[in-house]
Amino acid sequence: EFLMDLDSHKSIVVSLNIVGTHLADHTEDTGRAEQLRSRLVTTNSRWDAVCRSAAAWQTQLQTALMENDEFHQIIEELVEWLEKTESTIRMSEPVDLADDISVIEAKYNKFRVRVTNKFPCEY
Repeated sequence: EFLMDLDSHKSIVVSLNIVGTHLADHTEDTGRAEQLRSRLVTTNSRWDAVCRSAAAWQTQLQTALMENDEFHQIIEELVEWLEKTESTIRMSEPVDLADDISVIEAKYNKFRVRVTNKFPCEY
C-alpha cells in the first residue's frame, strides 16, 4: 500500500519538474531562476532517495515473508512429527507389568529410540 501511495506521488514530482523548469527558463530574474533550479535538484535528489529506500524496504519485506514461509513449514513438520510420536506412544500404552519381559523390553526400546531421535527440523 505504501508503494502504491508513493507511486501516486510520482506524477506530482514530474509536474513540479515541468512547471519549475518552465518558470526558471522563462523568468527574467536569473537569481530566482537559479534558486528554483537548485530547489528542483534538491527535491529530485530527495525523491530519488525515498524511492531507493522504498525499494530496499520492499526487498527486506519480501525476504522476511519468504523466511516466514520457511518457518511455517518447519512448524508443520514438527507438528506432524509430534502427532506421529504421540500416536506411537498411545498404541503402546498402557504398559502391563504382568506382560512377558520381552514385550516390556520391546516397548521400552521403542520409547528409548523415540527419545534419542532428533526432531525432524533440527539441522
